[in-house]
Amino acid sequence: MSKREQRREQAPAAQGLAGRLTERVLNLPRLARIVLVCLFAMAVTVLLIPLVDGIYLRSFYSPETAVLPSLIEAAFGLGMFVLGWVLLVGFAGQRPPARLPVALYFLAGCALVLVVILQLISGVLSVSATG
Repeated sequence: MSKREQRREQAPAAQGLAGRLTERVLNLPRLARIVLVCLFAMAVTVLLIPLVDGIYLRSFYSPETAVLPSLIEAAFGLGMFVLGWVLLVGFAGQRPPARLPVALYFLAGCALVLVVILQLISGVLSVSATG
């Protein structure tokens, strides 16, 4: 057996957790992957709201450019959506290949959603503690 054939046989075992995760995500129905991509894009947008608004209000505020923070946040959300579409959803009739970037995107998206949930919980708890 040549070295090339040995590497091909070892590749699935070497993938480990990332490979299995990628396969499970890509085996979801197309609609479920689209919902995941939308959820991750919204999470990015929601997380950037306090950061971008805070920087904007402290440093750059003027009434003429009041829509600028929304455009910046929407651009990042759209970027996350497009990246997810390419990595997770794919184009009509194609199944995206199982690659490491797919697993990294999925894990980063899950982490973002978790941070948004924690941010919402902490906000609700701080409001209820002061109210």
